[in-house]
Amino acid sequence: MHKLKLLLFISLLFSLSFAACGGRGEKDNGRGDTLASADVIAMLREVETMYVGDECPGSAVLEMFMRLPEFQERGVPERLSLIGPNSTFPEDRVTLFNIATPEEILGGKRHFLEAEWAVDSTEYLRHIDPPASPSGFQCHLRISYEILPDTLIPVDTFYYDEGFEF
Repeated sequence: MHKLKLLLFISLLFSLSFAACGGRGEKDNGRGDTLASADVIAMLREVETMYVGDECPGSAVLEMFMRLPEFQERGVPERLSLIGPNSTFPEDRVTLFNIATPEEILGGKRHFLEAEWAVDSTEYLRHIDPPASPSGFQCHLRISYEILPDTLIPVDTFYYDEGFEF
C-alpha cells in the first residue's frame, strides 16, 4: 500500500515538473495557452514598471506580447509598462506624441506597451547615431508598442545607456 502511494506521489511530482518545464505534457485551454505560457504571464506580471503611475498590462496584452518576435528572441524584459491615462511623460517618452496626442493617451483612447531589455554594447553601437561609447554603462533597448484589439504594433525603438543625458 505504501509503495502504491509512493508511486502515485512520484508520478504526480514528475508530471508537474514536466509540465512546468515546458515539456510535451502541456495542456491547451482552448485558446492556445499552455501551462508554460501561464507561468510566463505570471513572471511578466512581476516585472517592474519604470515610472510611478504606469499600470501593469493585463493577461490579454501579455499573451500578445509573448507572441512577438522580440520576446521570442530576447525573453522576459527588465521593465514592462502600460502607458495610458495615469502615465507620466518624461523626455524619453515624448516620441509617442508623434503617434498619438497627449489627450488620446491620457484620455484612455490609445494605449501603449513599453518593454525594455539589457543589450550588449556592440548591438547598442550598431543602432545609435552618431556612434558614441557607452563608457562602461549598461546599455538598453526600449520598444514601445501600440495596443490594438488583436495585436501589438511596434511604434518606437530607443537605444540608450545609463549615462545618456536627455
